Amino acid sequence: MFQRRAELKNRHVPHRCAIVVQSSSAHTWDLAKFYEKMVMLHSPEIVIVFGDIDTAKIWLGIEDVQSGKTS
Repeated sequence: MFQRRAELKNRHVPHRCAIVVQSSSAHTWDLAKFYEKMVMLHSPEIVIVFGDIDTAKIWLGIEDVQSGKTS
């Protein structure tokens, strides 16, 4: 797969995916972390699990850190 991407004229643009779960739910948190690890094994995309939606929005670039404004 990676060799094939090197042959492409257009560069691959990595994407980000944030999974937001309630940190109080241990089962849901464990399931989301499992998915995060599985994605890392099979894809160069970035997936991170967050327990807070505001932090996830900042990491995704949807919300500005300083002003808290949504883009």
